[in-house]
Amino acid sequence: MTVEGILVRLNTSYAPNGTFSTKRSSSIPDQNGTQTFIAYDAAVCLELYEPWVLEVFNSSSGLPNSLRIVDRAAFVKDMNTGVLTETLIGDRLTDPSVKKQLNSTGLSPA
Repeated sequence: MTVEGILVRLNTSYAPNGTFSTKRSSSIPDQNGTQTFIAYDAAVCLELYEPWVLEVFNSSSGLPNSLRIVDRAAFVKDMNTGVLTETLIGDRLTDPSVKKQLNSTGLSPA
């Protein structure tokens, strides 16, 4: 899992209903003459890697294609001993807005 903090800087005209923790002290008029500010905020990006076992066809004449999902493999084992090598730190995700399953709905057929 990777957590990255990002400082975001934008003109308040792009987010008229936004609430920003810090704004520039002087304003800048936009194309309509409305006073806008350069505002700063922060964003946090969470990137989670989950192991999946896929069946893949590799062709010398084109790109590899995923054929099907074989197993979710939601845990990591030592290939030689079969012993589970990971432990859960913290609580499990319970937020319903967090995607927890692989889904290809809406992707364009390549």
